[in-house]
Amino acid sequence: MLKKIYNFLLNFFDRKFIPKTKKKYKYLYRNLNENEIIVSKKIMLIPNAPKKYQKIIFENNKIMVSFLPELGGRIYEFINKKTGNNELYKNQVWKETPWGKNNVREGKWKAIGGIELSFPDQEHGGIYDIPFEYKIVEKKNKSKTIKMWKKPDKLTYGLNFYIEVTLRPNKDYIQITSHINNPNSKPSKPIQYWINVMLIPGDIDPRKAKLEFIYPSSVKKIVVHSTGIKNLLSHQEINWPSIYSRYNNWKNKGAFGFFSKKQVKYQAIYSHKAHEGLVRVFANPQYSKIFGLGKIHYSLYSNKNKQYIELWSGITKDFWTYCKILPRKSITLTEYWYPIIFNKLQEKNLYQKIEKSIKYKIKNHISNK
Repeated sequence: MLKKIYNFLLNFFDRKFIPKTKKKYKYLYRNLNENEIIVSKKIMLIPNAPKKYQKIIFENNKIMVSFLPELGGRIYEFINKKTGNNELYKNQVWKETPWGKNNVREGKWKAIGGIELSFPDQEHGGIYDIPFEYKIVEKKNKSKTIKMWKKPDKLTYGLNFYIEVTLRPNKDYIQITSHINNPNSKPSKPIQYWINVMLIPGDIDPRKAKLEFIYPSSVKKIVVHSTGIKNLLSHQEINWPSIYSRYNNWKNKGAFGFFSKKQVKYQAIYSHKAHEGLVRVFANPQYSKIFGLGKIHYSLYSNKNKQYIELWSGITKDFWTYCKILPRKSITLTEYWYPIIFNKLQEKNLYQKIEKSIKYKIKNHISNK
């Protein structure tokens, strides 16, 4: 009886202080209980794409996540069921861009959206739209995991590469674990591996969303990668936090990308307009990057005037640095993503609230998985 009262009060206050939203998402399944995870499949078409793609959907009572294995093992949607918003950008058209410089495939990258695996080279890598194989596994704790992999070939520099994405019952986060293995008798070619997350928190255009970028307080410097902003130069170091912590301060000045100078324990992005955002927690600190389109015209990547923000994490400190994997050695990386919602009063102490939520999540959820 006490447990029922506790759960009622918890849900009541949870609803009471969540900003109201007029937007509703038509869930594939409704009213799932705490122990349920529904897995489904559907065929989808991206306008102008060369074919239709199979979408795999995981859904529990808190979030819904979808995958496009045929497009580079992509995580395509992350829907927060409290607000009904997809926190990830989805392009409305299949369109080649002038971007994507790498040693595997030059240019013609498509801003498909979602969470993109950028491997084995810098920028967007060479496998972002290459078909992956996949399988779905259910574990004893009723969690569901999708494993997506690319067999070793020229595009992977002869390396084994796969990711596992796990959704657990009654949890509002996903776990992403990446595996890179060198099965050969010689060191690998110089490689980079980045996970590029294309975001639109609260499903509001970043130019209108009052976005804030959050790093741990230990981050004191950022390093400029690319910029269209006057008086900023590539490789230049800038103090952090700074005016660039808020997208509103530079959205009309030009595109801008910057690396955290050191490895970080987490990244977060928050919309003060939507009163929601996402937190990315690393099992072990990783390097990271943030990129905003600024004044780049939407016609270069889409047919719709809607921007997105990119949050990157990687095994090297920047796009100018490479690493090698020794013979028969592996790299394994794990990160967690979960949504956050605060009211205006809570936002006054946003950094503290996010760090508190991370400690709570690790202690009560992630560490007890």
